[in-house]
Amino acid sequence: AAAYSAAEQGGQVLVVERQPQPGGTTGIAVGSFTAAGTSLQKNADITDSVEAHAEDAGKFAPAHIEQRNNDALRRYFLSHAAATWEWLRGLGLSFVGPTPEPPNRAARMHNVIPGAKAYVATLQLELQRRGGKLLCAAHVESLVFSGARVCGVNAIVDGQPQQFIARRGVILAGGDYANSAAMIAQHKG
Repeated sequence: AAAYSAAEQGGQVLVVERQPQPGGTTGIAVGSFTAAGTSLQKNADITDSVEAHAEDAGKFAPAHIEQRNNDALRRYFLSHAAATWEWLRGLGLSFVGPTPEPPNRAARMHNVIPGAKAYVATLQLELQRRGGKLLCAAHVESLVFSGARVCGVNAIVDGQPQQFIARRGVILAGGDYANSAAMIAQHKG
């Protein structure tokens, strides 16, 4: 999404992806997107708010995990969820819902169809339409700095070291911790 957005704004974009194909855990996820205040909620006469969503989101994790929550950051993301969802729909993604997802008190779960790979395929296609490039099976080994600023990466591509230097900026997207049992136990419970 960040790569597409940069390309949409006129940037020359290169995505350096470690895996042989893009998507990571998004490609194997269900594809639900939980948001308050979407057009589908309004069409279904569901009254909702970011405040109620933030309160309900605090009910998912056990208390000892929830106490470490960054409430301001959660509210920030939730306050932009409906606009992000509408942006995704504008790219051509289709959703069903909203459906209930307890302990949410309002139906907020919107599921992309046919599944989460639709996010990956749509964003990849739109990036390419905007002239962006995707380099898969490229393992970033280290960051390149100019003073305190990250200005590029050193990567291994086809077994050979390569350096990519950015003209305007570098976006680091490290994914999630779905494959780390230790991190899940520590942070999710």
